[in-house]
Formats: sequence, structure tokens, C-alpha cells
Amino acid sequence: MKVGDKVKIIGSHTIDGKHRIGLIGEILDIDWRDETCFVLYPKGQAWVKRTDLEVIESINSLHPEATICGWVARTQNGTLGLCRIKPERRCGDWWISIAPEDSAIYRLPHELFPDITWESDPLQVEITIRPKKQC
Repeated sequence: MKVGDKVKIIGSHTIDGKHRIGLIGEILDIDWRDETCFVLYPKGQAWVKRTDLEVIESINSLHPEATICGWVARTQNGTLGLCRIKPERRCGDWWISIAPEDSAIYRLPHELFPDITWESDPLQVEITIRPKKQC
């Protein structure tokens, strides 16, 4: 269970003792010390034991992580880029021999990957993008 998950209250263990079985809400906070979640539902909110909640929709299912595979290479003038396809070294620059829509090159901050030089081979990388965890 995570902050942002949509949950259904399936048990009656709430801090204030009121029964809210069947209500659907969203987890706004989690207290790991006593295993309770602060749930906001249409007509109120309550701290509920985690064991009395059923996750209906997880924040991760709404925003799954994505992985991009590619190659990092540096040009002869020092520009660092991420290429979706392995580039070939040609006349001081990198060349990609496929259709333009698949050959995107993204400029990266110069200080990343200081060991990659024009003389070194492109480095195969994997970038994972995931939703920011709520604090």
C-alpha cells in the first residue's frame, strides 16, 4: 500500500471506532509504527488499520514505470548525447543509419559520464522513469 492508492474499507478497525465498511477512498498518509493509513473518502476521513483495507487501484498501475534503452556517446567537440540506436562514428560526429523517427538523439548534461570520450565506444544504457514518490 502506498500514498495515493485507491482503497476499500473491508474491516472495522478504525481509531475512532466508527464502522465504515464498504467505503471507498484514497490513502493520504501512512503511519508505519501502528500500521494505519489515513483514508479520505467522500464524506470524511479516518485512520484505518492496513489489514482492514483492500487496494482497488494502485498508484503504480495508474502510472507504471517506463524503461528507455539506448546508447550514450560524445561527439568530437564534447557534446554528450543519448541515441536510441547504436551510433557509428563518422567525421567528428555520430551517424545513425535508420529512419529519422527512430534515430532521436537527446542532448545530455556535459558533466554526466565523464569517462565517455569521442575515442571511447558508445555506452549502452537503460533509463527508468517512474512517478515521484509522495512524501
